[in-house]
Amino acid sequence: MARRFERELTLWGASDAVIMMLIATFGLNDAPDAAVPTLEELSLMPVTAQWLPIEDSFEHRLVERFVRDGRTFVKALRYDLPVEQLLASAVLTDAGESPVALCIAPRAADEQQLLAALEDFASVNASPAWGWRIDQATMPPLPVNAGR
Repeated sequence: MARRFERELTLWGASDAVIMMLIATFGLNDAPDAAVPTLEELSLMPVTAQWLPIEDSFEHRLVERFVRDGRTFVKALRYDLPVEQLLASAVLTDAGESPVALCIAPRAADEQQLLAALEDFASVNASPAWGWRIDQATMPPLPVNAGR
């Protein structure tokens, strides 16, 4: 478990503000004397205090900022996509007529990868996209809340 969920466990251990959710399936073995419960499968998911899933500390900062600022957004989930694939972390739905996809580029991503991902998000959703390269010290300004 420690090897498979290293990223999740590291994030959880790094911050008291991160909660770890566990989902699992259990079964009973076929012991003749007494059935013993056994854990069959499990998955871990770090979440914020508001129970919003997060992948890393940068996404945690972004989601906490949305909550603090009272923004309206949809949190994207990776499911079975590889960690290396850029993914919109969230979509702001209060930034005007079109929702805005927000992408956090890992240190390993180069400028061209980020630009290509932002263009893909924009073309698929016919809406603007926002990018944050985590090797830059601060989060770029977020799109303006059109509802305020």
